[in-house]
Amino acid sequence: MTVEKLHHRTVPQTTTILQPPNNISINKINLKNTHNHETTTSFSHRWWFDAFCLRWTVADVFGLLKYHPVPCFFGVSLLFFMGVEYTLWMVPSSSPPFDIGFVATAWLHRVLAASPVLNTVLAGLNTVILSF
Repeated sequence: MTVEKLHHRTVPQTTTILQPPNNISINKINLKNTHNHETTTSFSHRWWFDAFCLRWTVADVFGLLKYHPVPCFFGVSLLFFMGVEYTLWMVPSSSPPFDIGFVATAWLHRVLAASPVLNTVLAGLNTVILSF
């Protein structure tokens, strides 16, 4: 067999288009496709009204908080900090820079400026720790 003949198929290939079934059974639970999204004209039967979270009850929400507290905390924290960040007044460019970190570590800056050896040792430790 030559290399030129390897790329030719001996059996013609066909493509089959599968239609989704109307009834699907998963673990003995029958699911029936009742919505035809292309032909419905009613606004209430659109796909965005079929979202699972829109059918939650109060018990479902409290169950979410009870069994998944960490993601709920992160979600609430995200919303809180987004609200804080987007409602703060911007600092004008003519004002001097102000950072709480600089104010809180001013004493450390004075110590490191007075002792260059300590500054070098701490810089070396910082490099070693960050290389891990």
